[in-house]
Amino acid sequence: MRGASTLLDSPSRKRNRLGELSDTGYRDVRGFCKGSTLEDVKAINYVLTPVRYDGTALLENDGIPLEPQLADLTTKLYQQMDEAEKLARVILNKLETLGYGA
Repeated sequence: MRGASTLLDSPSRKRNRLGELSDTGYRDVRGFCKGSTLEDVKAINYVLTPVRYDGTALLENDGIPLEPQLADLTTKLYQQMDEAEKLARVILNKLETLGYGA
């Protein structure tokens, strides 16, 4: 995920008096921004959903219902959290052994 720095560092694209886009260093960034013309917007019936322009695609349905996927992911998350707690205890014990305990 891109942060605020990407947004702040993005140069703007400006039009001159003739309405032509001038190159001010702007570059399309897939998944973040894309310069589009009025013709681009008109071609898809003025829909302004960013995903239509920025080059990202919606996730395709893999045919597996969402509920079982979420159940599996939740189970895996809890297992990983349990493992993280065990590892944290090991690290704290090692620090205590070295004289850096609480």
